[in-house]
Order: sequence, then structure tokens, then C-alpha cells
Amino acid sequence: MSAEWIEAEDDEAAIAAAREKIDGHRYELWSNSRLVMRLDDQH
Repeated sequence: MSAEWIEAEDDEAAIAAAREKIDGHRYELWSNSRLVMRLDDQH
């Protein structure tokens, strides 16, 4: 398990940035303790 910080203006910008990083793994996008979205190659 690892983590990477994404700096973004809002949830939509963070989701777009995270989608660029998808490489066959599942990701969870968090804002502090709030789960924003789960991502994988299917989304």
C-alpha cells in the first residue's frame, strides 16, 4: 500500500488528476477523512 498527495482546487480537479495516474490498480481519493471516490481502470 502506498499514498500520493494530489493538490487540487476541488473534488472534480482531484478526480481528473487521479484518473491520469490509473495504471491498472485501484485507488481511493480522500479529502482529509472524507472519501471522495474509488477509482480503477473501469471508471
